[in-house]
Amino acid sequence: MLAWAPQIAWWTIPIALGVELLALRWAFALGWKEAIAADLLMNLASSAGGLLLAGAPAIWFETALRPAAAHGWLAGYAILCGDMVLLALGDVAIETWVLWRYLRPRFTAGRLAALFLANLISVAVAFAGLAVVHALGGRY
Repeated sequence: MLAWAPQIAWWTIPIALGVELLALRWAFALGWKEAIAADLLMNLASSAGGLLLAGAPAIWFETALRPAAAHGWLAGYAILCGDMVLLALGDVAIETWVLWRYLRPRFTAGRLAALFLANLISVAVAFAGLAVVHALGGRY
């Protein structure tokens, strides 16, 4: 999210951070201070690493399937959903590593699912921000 800041509406960043903060508090049972520190640290790492790692599968996916989108509006939405899932998975991979290094939590399927869902919501918020900026002619 932070890496996309120049291209998206500023309000998407605190929303995304808040969603992931709540996931950390709920799924990992962290206190507020620990959750805020973990949230900021993992999002700084995923912003930096995401420029190189998280976006690569989504870019490949987009490039490989873009011709299919020309054949119908539904294919374009399927590609958009695939992009969001791949970006969320990339974020989860980076953020899980940071959490493991910082907190050494016990990862369960439920905790990973909560982190993935929070990241998927964050990516959807970023895509919505891009749509709003586009609809407003680049003004936000």
